[in-house]
Amino acid sequence: MIDSSSDAVRTIGVRLLGQLPDHRLLDYRETLLHLSTHAQAELRAAVRPIVARLARTYRDFGAVLVLAYADALLRRDLAEGVGAFLVAVLREDLRDQLRAVDEHRTWRLVNSKRAEAQELGACSWPSSRRSGSRSSRS
Repeated sequence: MIDSSSDAVRTIGVRLLGQLPDHRLLDYRETLLHLSTHAQAELRAAVRPIVARLARTYRDFGAVLVLAYADALLRRDLAEGVGAFLVAVLREDLRDQLRAVDEHRTWRLVNSKRAEAQELGACSWPSSRRSGSRSSRS
């Protein structure tokens, strides 16, 4: 269903996928990542509550998604709207797992040419580093 040529059928397919038990959905990580970065906004919207639910229930899974989304923001080949969608999911649904973004990845995000990557880099920058960098300028 998800591979259908019909937008409506694909969206229904994602909703049916979301009805699987959470422990089974963990096996569909790559599918969830693919749907989260899909060019079709309706598919991204349909997968968002699934991702949010899994991240709340399985914090380690949420951390994996955070890293995968951060890496996706560093790619050049994202369809229009995907970057903004990923940042919204990260800030609103996965914010508790943002600490999974390590310093090296944060630097890459902040120095990216993509505005959404820079925004995530700023969001994931730990407050202890922020305050440290401010005090060194004083």
